[in-house]
Amino acid sequence: MTSTDTARWRHIEIVLDRSASMRSIYTGSQNLLYRYINQGRVECDRPAISPKRLAGLLLSAPGKVTGHHAERLDAAIAACHEMTMLAGLVRDFAALLDPQQGNDQLLTAWIEQARQVDLPHLHAFTRGLEYDRAAVNAALTSRFTTAARKASTPKQK
Repeated sequence: MTSTDTARWRHIEIVLDRSASMRSIYTGSQNLLYRYINQGRVECDRPAISPKRLAGLLLSAPGKVTGHHAERLDAAIAACHEMTMLAGLVRDFAALLDPQQGNDQLLTAWIEQARQVDLPHLHAFTRGLEYDRAAVNAALTSRFTTAARKASTPKQK
C-alpha cells in the first residue's frame, strides 16, 4: 500500500469514526468503502476507463478517435505525468508496427527513450524486445507474410 493509499485509508477511518450520521447512512464494512473510493466512483460520475479500452484508444489512429472517446482518452492521458509519457511512447511504438526499412534504428532510439522514463513495466517490455532483437527487427522491417500461403494450404487429416 502506498503512502497515498494509507492517507486515504486514515481519512476514511476518521470520517467513519467521528461521524454518527455517516454510520447511519453507510452500514457496510470499511473495506468495501475503501474499495469503492479507490475505484474512482466517488470523484467521477462515470466508471473509470478499463485498461483494455484505454489501450485500444491509445493504439488507434489519432483521427479515428472522436467524440466522447476522444474526451475520455484526453482526460486519461492528462491524469498524471506518467500517463502522458506512456501515451506518447505507446503511440511512437505503434507507428513502428507498420513494417518499413529503418524501423530497427527507430526502435533503438525508442528503447533508449523508454528506458529514460520511470515506468518499470515499460522497462520490462524493452528488455523483452532486446531478448530477441533479431526477430523484432525482422518483424518491423520486413513486409513478408505467410498469410496467402496459409490460406491456400489444403487441410490435412
